[in-house]
Amino acid sequence: MTNEQFLQQFGHFIDAPNGIQKLREMILQLAVQGKLVPQNPSDESVDTLLEKVESERQMLIQENVIKLGKKYPAISSHEIPYIIPGSWKWIRINEIGHSWGQKVPDCSFTYIDVSAINKEAGIIQEPKILTAEEAPSRARKIVKKGTVIYSTVRPYLLNIAVIGEEFDPVAIASTAFAIVHPYCGISARYIYSYLRSPAFINYVESVQTGIAYPAINDKQFFSGLIPLPPLSEQHRIVAKVDELMTLCDQLESERNARKATHQRLIHAVHHPLTATGSDSAHNGIDNLPAWHRIRDNFAGLYTTLESVQALRQTILQLAVQGRLVEQDPDDESASVLLKNIKTGVDCLTNNGDTQKRNKSRNSGSAKDLFPIPKAWEWVQMSELLKFVTSGSRGWKEYYSDKGATFIRSQDIKNDRLEFDNRAFVSLPKNVEGVRTRVHIGNVLITITGANVAKAALIENDTGEAYVSQHVALLKLLDNRLGPYIHRWLINELGGRRMLLESSYGAKPGLNLKNIKELPIPLPPLTEQHRIVAKVDQLMALCDQLEANIRNNNSTAARYAEAVVNRISAA
Repeated sequence: MTNEQFLQQFGHFIDAPNGIQKLREMILQLAVQGKLVPQNPSDESVDTLLEKVESERQMLIQENVIKLGKKYPAISSHEIPYIIPGSWKWIRINEIGHSWGQKVPDCSFTYIDVSAINKEAGIIQEPKILTAEEAPSRARKIVKKGTVIYSTVRPYLLNIAVIGEEFDPVAIASTAFAIVHPYCGISARYIYSYLRSPAFINYVESVQTGIAYPAINDKQFFSGLIPLPPLSEQHRIVAKVDELMTLCDQLESERNARKATHQRLIHAVHHPLTATGSDSAHNGIDNLPAWHRIRDNFAGLYTTLESVQALRQTILQLAVQGRLVEQDPDDESASVLLKNIKTGVDCLTNNGDTQKRNKSRNSGSAKDLFPIPKAWEWVQMSELLKFVTSGSRGWKEYYSDKGATFIRSQDIKNDRLEFDNRAFVSLPKNVEGVRTRVHIGNVLITITGANVAKAALIENDTGEAYVSQHVALLKLLDNRLGPYIHRWLINELGGRRMLLESSYGAKPGLNLKNIKELPIPLPPLTEQHRIVAKVDQLMALCDQLEANIRNNNSTAARYAEAVVNRISAA
């Protein structure tokens, strides 16, 4: 197959999720099945090659360069995963090469650990030069130019490389690698291709142990099988694999270019909606000609999940800028809403039903964020809260198989409360009590870890539930504000961005002060209701777009998988 024919036959894989990855896997699988290049009857036989390998091995043993090594059992028929050409032979990996032994560094050396590997290119890219005193306890395995190294820890990451040079100072690799230095007549690049092939990956997955941190040991690695072609065919296979992988790179570059072009297009069509100072500002999205153009071309514009996510954020941005729905001059203004809330606060405070409130307002700086309609007000979150709190430390002793729901940061995702693995606490009396108990109308915000600044609105009865120390619980003065506040908090260009910017340290985190001081563009209450209704209507449209995209992606993925399977089985 010529390169042009290859691109013509497999160019459509560019549109399938992981299509190009599937194509790469197919190339490697065909290569190690003997289906990628033709066999040549004039090639030196594998039996002759193995005789030379054995001769070299015996010589290295006699010269004390290598040790005798472990004896592995003969290959049984049930171990052979597939049929190979008659001129090939199945052997164990321990037969194709040797190690150079181990040593404790006693001088400066080049240290090769997993992070030094460029696994896409299969080369060592960023080794470290260390002194003997700096040597990690894992720095033990000697490697030389031409050695193949394979990470036996988390092998699914395919941290595999061929040492391409003699390093100065000498190289020592981590004990996390299995070491194979090929005997003469066996190509290191062919070994590399096989170790990355689906055939060997399937073997590794069948013997590895551990779930969170899977690994295989050296015995499992070296007892694995490898199909060995004649040396000349090994070279032809490697050359063809390299050639086809370059074409895959070309397809990948084309896909990335198309993706970048599409992202620019989406940005261009959204810009007229969100640009400040627009003549159509505050007239509502349904009155914008730019929105009509988008609405009339949904199918052509939103073809990726990323583009739909951009649409979601544009909708939220318009919502909190007062551009999503029309303003109604008959609406009671946000300033009146605030006065009514203040009156309610004073009554509650006098009755002892809420915390004493800080009456000062410091939201003036928020006015510089973006312009809002005249009937709106910039406020701080603290002005809308009865109080904000988070759970206490030390709940672990109350964990239980049943009881009250214990809401953790991982339970807040996709802008709502979702339980994949619900946690429970058997809560003793007078611990936490009302302070951290969750009710309908409350807002939750994650305040620690990688999931920081995610928000959920409690819209349905959760039963008895409490928040962990990693979740902030916001109790609003008026629960009718909750739906709009939640939309502000999930806005990547609004509340969420501001909270993320105020998170601190190497491990992201928020404190309750960050939340209290968060500015909010507050509309009249009736407009909040219209905004939330419009957001929900448009988000349902986004849900449908995403469902269609996922369905199309699934169909394309199944087609790509079927093509790969058909060609591999031919």
